[in-house]
Amino acid sequence: MTPPSETTVLAVLAGGAARRLGGADKALLAMGDGRPLLAHLVDRLAPWPGPVVLCAGGDPARFAAFGLPVVADTLREPDGRPAGPLAGLLAALEWTRAVHPGVAWLVSVPGDLPVAPPDLLARLWATRARSGATVVRAASGGRIHHAVALWPVARATALRHALTAEGLRRVDAWAGRHRGAVADWPADPVDPFLNVNTPADLARARALTAPRY
Repeated sequence: MTPPSETTVLAVLAGGAARRLGGADKALLAMGDGRPLLAHLVDRLAPWPGPVVLCAGGDPARFAAFGLPVVADTLREPDGRPAGPLAGLLAALEWTRAVHPGVAWLVSVPGDLPVAPPDLLARLWATRARSGATVVRAASGGRIHHAVALWPVARATALRHALTAEGLRRVDAWAGRHRGAVADWPADPVDPFLNVNTPADLARARALTAPRY
């Protein structure tokens, strides 16, 4: 199933800091060709047939070179820390509802996927068409990637309640409240959902994105 071009927003959850890599924005880490990780992610998924938005706290000017709207995930824990990726998803859903009221679906991806699969949207939608699921998550190598998923924008209000009134924080717990399905990708020879959390991950990502001569 190929969705109409105006029906799906891509939300990049770009608020993650690489605590084991000096605390820098993971999305802005330099890859093997010198370009930031986020540039590789956007290129891998291009052309995206719909609006693209970055979800991140802090100064949005650091993402100015990408020419994309940036929406802040404003929910905070009592100690002032960000409320995590589920709050970023909420910000994206509410932005979509306000700015693109005719759009019913959103795909979320973390901002640290340098080799994301170009067929992400097509495969998520094909899985939804076969299964009738409300939420479709990606998987590879037997592991579900809960933040890589197709979500209904209509659930924004319910998600806000879950975050603020119930204290829900886990993306998998939120996904589990819906009729779900999983779209699977092979993890060999390269896991398309490789993310960057450790120095070893960063070295692997840089090797995969180094120029080929």
